Amino acid sequence: MRRLVTTALLLALMTMAQAAPAAVMVRMTLDDLVSQADLVVRGTVQSARSFRDSKTGKVMTTHQVRVDEMLKGKPVETVAVVTLGGELEDIGQIVPGEARLDDGEEVVLCLRSGDLGYSVVAMSQGKFQVMKDGEVATLRRDLGDILFVGTKKGSVPAQDSIPLDTFRELVRRVGK
Repeated sequence: MRRLVTTALLLALMTMAQAAPAAVMVRMTLDDLVSQADLVVRGTVQSARSFRDSKTGKVMTTHQVRVDEMLKGKPVETVAVVTLGGELEDIGQIVPGEARLDDGEEVVLCLRSGDLGYSVVAMSQGKFQVMKDGEVATLRRDLGDILFVGTKKGSVPAQDSIPLDTFRELVRRVGK
């Protein structure tokens, strides 16, 4: 009887457990993120508009970002950043691993030019939230929905947080 109860409990737990959605990626170094970017900007997310891509049928979102500082690339005042997923009248879609940009959020973005606008290099790996503590600004990333596999031999994995001034120096060294 005890074995039957244990088996039933185990089966119940197994049916309730769900795999957490995650994107599987190679973890990129900060050098790689910057060198693969056409633009690296510090700015503030101003607005978002979701749409369905006419070619693929995928739900996507265009975010308008006011550029406060150009770290790499030709100066622009605003940049349109397209991410996978979004919310329309009849459907919502979340893409694990994709950069999430919230209105009013101050960010540093490594961006690559594409057919629909700019996209974030390596999805959420290329998006940094600017965190301020007095005069000191630190860049942080949310990589919680990414499962990392493999790295380039001898490379240093990208950091989850870095001082903004240190990142600026890295962009000057790698991005020019």
